[in-house]
Amino acid sequence: MNSGRKGNRFVIRCILILIEIVICFLLQTAVFPALAFAGIVPDLLMTVVAANAYTRGRITGMLTGLACGLLVDCCYGSIIGLYGLLYMVTGYLCGCVVRFYASDDYTIPILLTAAGEFFYCVLYYAAEYLLRGQLQFGAYFMQIILPRILYTVVAAVPVYRGINSLHLRLWSREHKEE
Repeated sequence: MNSGRKGNRFVIRCILILIEIVICFLLQTAVFPALAFAGIVPDLLMTVVAANAYTRGRITGMLTGLACGLLVDCCYGSIIGLYGLLYMVTGYLCGCVVRFYASDDYTIPILLTAAGEFFYCVLYYAAEYLLRGQLQFGAYFMQIILPRILYTVVAAVPVYRGINSLHLRLWSREHKEE
């Protein structure tokens, strides 16, 4: 009977994460382009990956990253799997700090979102531009990476707050049932 409850919890967590991914993807692709700052749109999916990795660990971070990346690959990617790999590695790295999780602290997940976005942008630069011989990293950093990190961090605060409250409600509901 106990394994049935754990299975139900797992399914509920998966559905919750999928809903988070779909909502943030729709916001990122439908709403935020109208609010683009210097042509830059915040990466809300990075916030979903960092938040889930921070609250649930490396495996959840990797799987969430893979799901987000493959969704972006299917819609916008020129190479299937590149975004999936980038988001998955970022989710794994963000999940390494799960032992520092505090439900009321927003500093670490916001810093993880910024670090994840930086890591993602640098790897994307290496895969898309550096391998083609385009070596203007300074210009790419100032025009793309830095504004994208800043805009993503600003947008990450309310997104993380919502994701964290959902995870806390689910956690309290799970522990109330026990």
